[in-house]
Amino acid sequence: MKKKIITIMLFCGLYAITSQAQSWEPLLQQLTDLEDLEAEQWEDIIEILTELQQHPINVNTAATDDFRQIPFLNDQEIEDIEEYRYRYGMISSLGELAMIPSISYHKRQLLHYFLCAEPIQEKNVMPKMKDLLKYGKQQLLLNGKVPFYKRKGDEQGYLGYPYRHQIRYQYHYGDRIKVGIVGAQDAGEPFFAGKNTMGYDHYSYYLQMKKMGIVENLIIGKYRLNIGAGLVVNNGMSFGKTALLSGMENNHTTIRPHSSSSSVNCLQGIATTLKINKKTALDLFLSYQQKDATLNKDSQSVSTILTSGYHRTKAEMDKKGNITQQVAGTRLSYEYAHGYVGLSGVYIGLSLPLNPDTNIVYRKYYAKGRHFFHVSTDYQYRYGRFLFSGETAISQNMHLATLNKINISVTEPLDISIIQRFYSKKYTSLLSKGFSEGGRVQNENGIYISANYHPSRNLILSYYTDYAYFAWPRYQVSAASHTWDHQLSLHYQIGDWTFQMRYRLRQKQKDDEQSQLMKVNEHKGKVGISYQKPKWSSELYLQSAHVINEKKHHGFLIGNNTVIQPTEKWKINAQITYYNTDDYNSRLYQYEHGPLYGSSFSMFSGKGIRYSFMIRFEPTRRWMICGKIGTTDYFDRDTIGSGYQQVDRSSITDIEIQARLKW
Repeated sequence: MKKKIITIMLFCGLYAITSQAQSWEPLLQQLTDLEDLEAEQWEDIIEILTELQQHPINVNTAATDDFRQIPFLNDQEIEDIEEYRYRYGMISSLGELAMIPSISYHKRQLLHYFLCAEPIQEKNVMPKMKDLLKYGKQQLLLNGKVPFYKRKGDEQGYLGYPYRHQIRYQYHYGDRIKVGIVGAQDAGEPFFAGKNTMGYDHYSYYLQMKKMGIVENLIIGKYRLNIGAGLVVNNGMSFGKTALLSGMENNHTTIRPHSSSSSVNCLQGIATTLKINKKTALDLFLSYQQKDATLNKDSQSVSTILTSGYHRTKAEMDKKGNITQQVAGTRLSYEYAHGYVGLSGVYIGLSLPLNPDTNIVYRKYYAKGRHFFHVSTDYQYRYGRFLFSGETAISQNMHLATLNKINISVTEPLDISIIQRFYSKKYTSLLSKGFSEGGRVQNENGIYISANYHPSRNLILSYYTDYAYFAWPRYQVSAASHTWDHQLSLHYQIGDWTFQMRYRLRQKQKDDEQSQLMKVNEHKGKVGISYQKPKWSSELYLQSAHVINEKKHHGFLIGNNTVIQPTEKWKINAQITYYNTDDYNSRLYQYEHGPLYGSSFSMFSGKGIRYSFMIRFEPTRRWMICGKIGTTDYFDRDTIGSGYQQVDRSSITDIEIQARLKW
């Protein structure tokens, strides 16, 4: 049976018939590694890039901050685009990007999805109402997911029905004005019932205005904020180590609307960027919102602030909006010939004091109290082929967190990056999210070194090594510990063929059954080959895992993804993955295409097969309908999941339906 499955997948990989240009998701996968990302982070990336694809940035009118919305563009590439525009005037076609040497062939392919080249229009003038009504564009998107199985909670435990659905509406006037609302409902959550008297469990709403005189950017409603390297505030994207090899930096201050279906990782209130003059800008932001929290037994303090966003059971619903959080802050920045410097101050207040159980050793230095204040400075200096950037932050108790990065273009094809980070074990910030091995901006001291060698547009060789030391015990690690992570990758493209190879060795320490530190070695590899034609593309991939701790754990998966687009109206995507792992220790991850805003990545553990089929039909430029069916079939179990999520069968199937109207 297994041999037949693998044979079918190989056949599909070598014999696909037919898509009009490959979508941007596979291209993005080549710049990052799914294992470096949490599910929420990947969803953020998909949300942002899908939004940009729907409303591309005009390369002729975009300011530096506009370009910085594109996560894989670094400062050097943005500067080179602006210099080209200054020297040669309006860009008439995106094909002109080939004249900018710093932008690789791979990135140019991606940029075609998120940039457009349109004539320059009058700036910094408030649009007239008649223009807003005449030239504004609107979009309504409906999405639903129906499971063809029952979870334990669907029969007893969940407050709502088993369907997941959402609605999105957006109005935009070029890149100047944007208004939107998103309503989202997870499976099992009540709809127009219980505490959800307003219908959906979560709403996101925003009004954004840009380039209105001194007001460079203004958002009212829900928004996401990132300052510098994210050591104090980062509601935005956070990429992993592989992404850094490709220049996907996160050292910019950005304010953008929260248009996600997620109810967490955002602020609510008002945020603005004021352009005082050509070199000086002032960011101001205020936020007031309810947060989910687990209260201590006295109900007068908070044990944990929750970020799952689920309200399916009575216990989860009782934790909804238990506290309020107030945030206020400002950042003053100054740009000079070779870079910039910014100074920020942020206050965070809670309605009830945060008081986690610090008797547990690894939680001893977790954040405590009601009031938190941080000061940070972020900076950048560029000289020729040398770039230095970073952020240094101090908490209210004078504890330090700092991240500093050096980029050196040694020669035209060779780039080297060095990232140093030190996060004190006593440094705490409720809104931080930065580059780390341990997943927190706390209790970590490390150095990351990478080299990216691209002798031609066809070949890219990349390597990184990252060492991290943790001075205080962590979860499942009862003493000071360290990790050492290495990765070597190759990307080669010739004609319509693309080859990829990646090997990763992660060495870390973890408690054994006697709570003594043991060494854990994780070997993971990936090989992929893809073929792309104007009307079809197909990719075949193989991944493997070999983990050694007290025992040995093995796993592999093999899969194929084929995209077919016979006409502009029709697009078909078929994906199949066979996986075979010993257990959770040897789990593997794979990206899966979905409807707009709905792509995801799956974690595979055990033995089984996952296959999906998606079809998209656009009869006119206004209408689009998309349907997807996906099945996961396990060969080694009779039940799937646990607790309320348990399904008493070995196979689960879901159907997703999406409809879009534009006018």
